Amino acid sequence: MLKKKMSNGSFQQAIEEEFVKIMNLGNFESVYLFSEEGLPIIELCGRGIVMADEASEIVLSMSGAVGVLNENESGPHVREVLLLTDDRRKIDIRYFRGLEQPVTLVLVIPPGKTYRSHANRMIRFLSRVETNV
Repeated sequence: MLKKKMSNGSFQQAIEEEFVKIMNLGNFESVYLFSEEGLPIIELCGRGIVMADEASEIVLSMSGAVGVLNENESGPHVREVLLLTDDRRKIDIRYFRGLEQPVTLVLVIPPGKTYRSHANRMIRFLSRVETNV
């Protein structure tokens, strides 16, 4: 695991700086990270198409369906849900373990943009960070 060293800033700042960098590379409109309880950990809203409270509502409403699908211990577990809007935006919801806890990443992607490699980069980054720094 990676221990993120903070020189002048906080642990939260270091994570947000990395997310801003990846958000800009991926041209994401918004990036949100939520705890298992649905509490916001990171809220980066670029163009404001999907606001933080809306992203939180989406995560909470999807958690029931994802929970039902994940009930079967021997079956596959949901890692990603992709929503497509009528204006061709994508809302990508990723479920994974990061910051030493189950988290949900929500990305709002503009029409015609690729996102998977940048989303995976965010997930790899969070999966390597230890919180006890």
